[in-house]
Amino acid sequence: MNFNKIKLYSANLAAQISFYTQTLGFELLEKTANTFSLKIGKTVLQFVEKSGATNYHYAFNIPSNKGAEALKWLQQRVNILDWQGMDLVDFSDWNAEAMYFYDKDMNIVELIARKNLNMDRKEAFGVDQVLEVSEIGVPTNAVKAVYKSLLQTFPIERYSGDLARFAALGDEHGLFIVINNKQKKWIPRNDEAHFSPFEVHLKHQNSHFELQYKNGIFVRIN
Repeated sequence: MNFNKIKLYSANLAAQISFYTQTLGFELLEKTANTFSLKIGKTVLQFVEKSGATNYHYAFNIPSNKGAEALKWLQQRVNILDWQGMDLVDFSDWNAEAMYFYDKDMNIVELIARKNLNMDRKEAFGVDQVLEVSEIGVPTNAVKAVYKSLLQTFPIERYSGDLARFAALGDEHGLFIVINNKQKKWIPRNDEAHFSPFEVHLKHQNSHFELQYKNGIFVRIN
């Protein structure tokens, strides 16, 4: 599964533009009075201005062999959010390494090197090696119901989780990280997992889908 475009909401649009384009160096694709879009590898990430917008969690894939090098690059630009004392978090169950930081909306942003994908690079790490948005957080109070609603749209795989407290749905190129926000918060700082609305355009098995997430559930747009 691939996320082609994700639309999020921002309460600090000007600060977000500066952070993503100047601090991190992502390419700005489009900017209007109340929105901007970034090139995150294969994914377009759009922010739309909205007063009172609440935070999100999302992850960007990086090359499989660049975890430690990406951490050094990132430490020169942002404050790393350690988890259990680790700046580079070893997720052995997923055969991956990850690091976390906040953007200007206090979104929990993650860079993750997934070794199963065997996407190695020899060149020095830079923003051009951020490959795609590979995760978007989906807080809900009914994990299994979200899974069943997605299955009615397309045959999404269950990558990990028990469908009660947590489920990762999709594959390592694109995962919905579905959590019961009454039982679980976002690592690494235990941030509240809000029902922050978003829209996603995705590709699954050569078919394209547009979904809206709002109030803890998904609705197909087309």
